[in-house]
Amino acid sequence: MRQRDNKPKLPLKLIAISSIAIGSYLINQWVKRASYAVPTRNFQPRRPMPPSSGHQKILTLVATVKPGQEKALNDVLFSISNNRENNPYINFSKIKSIHFGRWLVIYDDLNGHRLVFSCTYNGEFEDVIREIADATPGLDAIWGKCTEYTGRDNFLDFARGSFMPAAYRFFAFPNESPQAIRDKIAIRSRLQKIAGNYPNPEDVKTFLDSLHRVSKVPFWTAVEKITGWLSSLALAGGRGVLNSVGDVLARFFANWGLKPHVATPYALIGTPEEQKKHIQHLLELDRNETPFAQNQFTLVAEIRPERYLRLRFLMMVGALLTDYGYPPGSLIGVFTIHSLYWVILDGGQRAILCTNYDGNWSSYLGDFARLATLLDALFNNVKGYPPSGLRQVNLFNSWIRGAQLICPLYYSAYPNETVLNIIRDREIAATLGQEMGYDSVERLLELL
Repeated sequence: MRQRDNKPKLPLKLIAISSIAIGSYLINQWVKRASYAVPTRNFQPRRPMPPSSGHQKILTLVATVKPGQEKALNDVLFSISNNRENNPYINFSKIKSIHFGRWLVIYDDLNGHRLVFSCTYNGEFEDVIREIADATPGLDAIWGKCTEYTGRDNFLDFARGSFMPAAYRFFAFPNESPQAIRDKIAIRSRLQKIAGNYPNPEDVKTFLDSLHRVSKVPFWTAVEKITGWLSSLALAGGRGVLNSVGDVLARFFANWGLKPHVATPYALIGTPEEQKKHIQHLLELDRNETPFAQNQFTLVAEIRPERYLRLRFLMMVGALLTDYGYPPGSLIGVFTIHSLYWVILDGGQRAILCTNYDGNWSSYLGDFARLATLLDALFNNVKGYPPSGLRQVNLFNSWIRGAQLICPLYYSAYPNETVLNIIRDREIAATLGQEMGYDSVERLLELL
């Protein structure tokens, strides 16, 4: 008799479904490229857009401030913030590849005062450093107050030596460049104005047809829709699995070491004098909020030595989830965060958290509550975090506002654009790439 092969075998259905999903995704990507190469009979192709500058990246430079220069440096940064258009230090109109940037001074007893510049950008490291130098006539006035800086001619070498890599990052729209987002804003704004002049939907359709960059023949359109649907189905299934695994891990680590704890907010702060300083700090944070639709949040915390590896593991898992687990614009169902990242400092002793978000602090605190499990899992690895975590929001708010830093200078490439607006602008741009039919026109009119 023949013996049974006891080796585990993958079910044929699983292999077939996986093959179809992967094949559909690859065909869909190829079809998109092929279909945009087919010119239309009725319309001339529009001028091709510049090539994409690739995935967003993070640049963080940390340099030691010369003794006694911290006040002068902060004064320069605040003066730039108060006169963004005509200051003699930075010409923001020359900055093309940076989405969000911040300049601030941090302090700890071991390293003293340090200047931190951190931004999200598209392109290459060397290119963005040269762009920053070209846009900053006052480079010496800012970076010259740091001991490692040796002049404009050596700024690239200085940047390489001061660079700190990000340990975790989230981008709402990782493949969009600042110019691509501004272009989509301009398209939507123009369409809104023109749509108001065309009360008849048929006239709107005629206008929208004229905006075609290129058109797709029906065969390509049908193939792309079918393969796109199959690949989207496979992607949704994969996201579901990743989210389930991530949720289990986050809950496990969030509950590890946390406990219900009742205390007044100022019990975390200490003496009456420390409480007065805390209140003064809160007032300064309120004044530090930007006039933009977005705001920045920056925090530096000491990492608990025994939990360093655990924090790095969670960041690694988190990076996988943010890359593949959520649709564009979403972080666990929150649609107000443009970018969020952690940078490890001083060989693992400290971590700096930077976020760019929509709205003000009160609305952002509400978003924190929706991210409670994730934040508890990460923050309970740093010193001073409330024992109850986000289970007691008042204690969490008191701690995180006390740890938040004043940011003298903040930059946004599209200061009045929210995440939800960008999602809508991307849909409008995507719809313009379709062969215009009644459904497409209806969809556009809903988005305008």
